[in-house]
Amino acid sequence: MRKSEEAQGKNLVFYTAWVILGGVAALIVCLIILLVASVCIAKGMLREEYMHQIALVACVLGGIFGGHMAVKHCGARNLLVGVAAGLILFLILLTVGMLSGMLTDGGGGTIGTFFSCLCGGAVAGLFGSKGVKSKKKRRK
Repeated sequence: MRKSEEAQGKNLVFYTAWVILGGVAALIVCLIILLVASVCIAKGMLREEYMHQIALVACVLGGIFGGHMAVKHCGARNLLVGVAAGLILFLILLTVGMLSGMLTDGGGGTIGTFFSCLCGGAVAGLFGSKGVKSKKKRRK
């Protein structure tokens, strides 16, 4: 029996809301990691040459956190939900970069950031599932 159109619409709104919330949570985690890294650079604990790598790691960790949050609440289509949360993180970062004028030439690190965000969400989608339980009862 197929689901009604109303039930499908409710599921779509539910998934979309949690994917967007996962992307925003990923952004917050990414910014916290970058804040800690900037304090470490200012105190001389890290070198400035590692800024690009730190930014990519922050995107991956943010994507993992946001994707895991979205996957945990959606419960189905884990990989798609995780990748979508990573994509939302990338789109937010791209929008903020464009509005602040930092990406006037297209940005040299845009491709790396894109794949970092997507890979973080995909990892969360792959490992976020609870496993499939068999519904069949075994005979003793």
